[in-house]
Amino acid sequence: MPIVAGQLGGATGDVPQSTDWDDPIPVDLRVEYTHDPFGIDNPDPFLSWRIHSQERGTTQTAYRILVASSPDELTNGTGDVWDSGLVESKSMNARYGGPSLDSRERYYWSVQIVDQTGDASDWSEPAWWEMGLLDEDDWEAEWIRKPRDDDDLFEFNFFRTEFELEETSIDRVRAYVSAYHQYELRLNGEAVDMGPSFNYPDRQYYKVVDVTDQLVAGENAIGVLHNWSGGGQGRPHGEPGLIVQLEIEYEDGTTERVTTDDTWRVRAGPWQTTGDDLIRAGSSQDPVEVIDGRDLPRGYAESGFDDDNWDDPEILGTHPTEPWERLISQEREVTGELIEEPETLTRLDNGDYVADFGKVYSAIPRIRFEDGEEGRHVEMVAGYRLTDDGQVDTERGVQSTDMRYEYTQRDGEQVFRPFLYLGYRYFQIEDPGEELEKDQVQAFARWNDVPDTHAATFESSNEMLNDVWELSRRSLQYASQEQFVDTPTREKGQFLGDAYNISWATMQTFEERKLSRQALREFFDSQERFWSDGRLNAVYPTGDGARDIPDYSQKFVDWVWRYYHITGDEELLKESYPVIRNVAEYVDDHVNENGLVVDLSGGEGFPYEYGIVDWPDEMRYDYDRETGAMTTVNVYGVAVFRRVAQVAEILGRSDDVDEMRAKEGALTEAINEHLVRDGGLYVDGLHYDGSQSDRVSQHANAFALAWDIVPAENVETVADHVVDRGVEMGPATIQWLLYALLADDRYDALVDVLTDPSHDGWARILDEGGTFLWESWHGLEADEWNRSLSHAWAAVSNVMMQEGLLGVTIEAPGATALSITPPPAGLDSASGIVPTEHGDVCVSWERTETPGEGRSDNGIELSTSIPANTPATVRIPTHGSDSVRVCENGKTIWNKGNRTRPERPGIENINRTDEHIVVEVTSGEYVFELEQLGN
Repeated sequence: MPIVAGQLGGATGDVPQSTDWDDPIPVDLRVEYTHDPFGIDNPDPFLSWRIHSQERGTTQTAYRILVASSPDELTNGTGDVWDSGLVESKSMNARYGGPSLDSRERYYWSVQIVDQTGDASDWSEPAWWEMGLLDEDDWEAEWIRKPRDDDDLFEFNFFRTEFELEETSIDRVRAYVSAYHQYELRLNGEAVDMGPSFNYPDRQYYKVVDVTDQLVAGENAIGVLHNWSGGGQGRPHGEPGLIVQLEIEYEDGTTERVTTDDTWRVRAGPWQTTGDDLIRAGSSQDPVEVIDGRDLPRGYAESGFDDDNWDDPEILGTHPTEPWERLISQEREVTGELIEEPETLTRLDNGDYVADFGKVYSAIPRIRFEDGEEGRHVEMVAGYRLTDDGQVDTERGVQSTDMRYEYTQRDGEQVFRPFLYLGYRYFQIEDPGEELEKDQVQAFARWNDVPDTHAATFESSNEMLNDVWELSRRSLQYASQEQFVDTPTREKGQFLGDAYNISWATMQTFEERKLSRQALREFFDSQERFWSDGRLNAVYPTGDGARDIPDYSQKFVDWVWRYYHITGDEELLKESYPVIRNVAEYVDDHVNENGLVVDLSGGEGFPYEYGIVDWPDEMRYDYDRETGAMTTVNVYGVAVFRRVAQVAEILGRSDDVDEMRAKEGALTEAINEHLVRDGGLYVDGLHYDGSQSDRVSQHANAFALAWDIVPAENVETVADHVVDRGVEMGPATIQWLLYALLADDRYDALVDVLTDPSHDGWARILDEGGTFLWESWHGLEADEWNRSLSHAWAAVSNVMMQEGLLGVTIEAPGATALSITPPPAGLDSASGIVPTEHGDVCVSWERTETPGEGRSDNGIELSTSIPANTPATVRIPTHGSDSVRVCENGKTIWNKGNRTRPERPGIENINRTDEHIVVEVTSGEYVFELEQLGN
């Protein structure tokens, strides 16, 4: 039952209580961005909520949080763990501020708000969170592994143990699990979890898994398939190891633990682990999985399995032990779905089968053989393209990656299921000796678990634009795995440049938060681990060690800002400040006597040294890199100083604000003095002898326009030049071209860039059959240069589509203010949803004809739903006309230059500019109609 105000009492006193369930009430309670999470190891968790209300203008003015040890305590209104008291705040998030929290404990919480009328809401339905293991001493389990063979390039090993539970009702069971590198956990034969994310062993992740429903009174078994694959991009080398701590709590209050120790048993899995031909590609170190199905220990995770011929594990020590100094609770999951059959399954003349899944997925193949033959060796291969004779192409589109699998059958029915994933569309199976049906060839598609892969939507009058949105959306989905990946084919590492683009877009497309926060913190760590001069790693975590790309380090500062702007997470902003301040010092150390950034150190030689401009090299479109002061690097320098100043201002560091703004101003002035030629266009850079480059690339000019460096008198000239060049920027930097077009309201050009297949870009990829964005625009030619056909960094276009074409822009951190501005040109209609911290912003607009004498067809109808606690500025385009009428839900609110009566609830102010009627509104649902009246 809801808690009433009279039950609250306490020092804050009572507040009036509403009783109408249509009145505002807190909903969607989350802890660390998750509903009812396990394994929280933050000692002061981040609590957040949203407000359900159908009333315009609903605004929170205060909140009160109760945290309790049980739901009953909340119902009694005691908040026996913590009572925040009444806190005057519009913020719909807070940090827990009570007594120290205990490992393993579950805490229940509820929140009440006070609205703009001074009335208190009903209490929210209780939510909860459960703490992880907060102290390293909470671990009693030992790290174990199979005794090593130094010749092994990688390992796949099976571990198991059995245990008996009392004939007593089980209350709850938690498995605390980690492995270096990864594991699959099974209980009583059922697969229950995979993980963890990759990191260095001194900051290793562990997972908390609720396995209450998997155990029974009596005999039970645990089985783990453990994989260690050596070092690679995205995966530090480390040492093989596994740790499991199973904690059982009975209803009578007694507890029991099962841990990895010397009673466990281990045996090698039937994977071939030696041989130079088993590495998929030199840069990834992923293994080709060659599996002997005759030697798979079927039923190994079930009780009663005979493990007499298995080995004792090597005991490495109770945690913490070298090299595992610290275990950090992992806040993210990888999820997925089984694609139950391909779109087509074709049998070739040679007896091979080729499955076409219709689109590129990040997936693990699953092939069911119904009539296996003892010793039959079946080769399989995944790929992106087909040869002219219908076979899977092993050369084109695969980035010089060995995409093979091999499997030796046993007699009878069986399933080939490797451990690791690849990106692919096609899958070929060598003649299996039986006829295969479509439902025997499956793929488990996988991605990072987010609130909703369709949280944001976009639909417009331009069908190609709608297809571009979907192409970008699914590319983002499958590029988000345990970490953001360069590509699911070869380079599964988390490259900073790729992660920056993907994170920015996933936050606004999927309402993703946790993977972005993890990635940012990992790159914080990269500076601490490797770079005393302020740089960051180009890929992290990684087996490559210290490796940087100078302009990636610069981009990182903007990534921090984008995360904060979208989420309002000030705690992470505080955490980031020393890191981004170091980046600013790194950039400033390379400013020369002309005031320009010259030879920004790093990159380990061409093509990375001093900054890559764009990637791959053909995506530079002959940018002049023979200059010492590259314009792109200098514009990024302005961005670094600007963003650090903004962060310093939020954190109250006034001296740093002044210093950074001065540096931003000086660098901007130097760019405009030295890098602009007569006529106002930006050259690619300044040569070492002081002469300007003779090239005026789209990069140089779009960067300057997007970052508001261009003086007002030159904006039109620069924008014309950018538009005239079409698309001469690569997917890695394409957002600055799109923002440059938005900076001068070139909406027709923006739509053209996104939808015209005759030039480089998204539409060309679609026109050439792509179902996942590519590393390079240059279509199928990219095969010649070994480019990835599954690369998501151009999907950042979704953000610009939301802002420029749907018209929704976050104007203040955490979406505490919005603007809604339909474009005056480019489309006839658009509709969609933009998820924000306060809730979904829904917008639909359509141009309308307004027939009648002296009237034009520049009318528009705009409907929107704005979440509670969120003021918004709605800008309705007038096409420069003074003679317009604006109605809201059928009532005239503006007529020929004047606000009219009656006053409308939720509308705070109305005015006009040269191009818009500007309506300031509070939350709620609105329908605006603008019609042109003529003279």
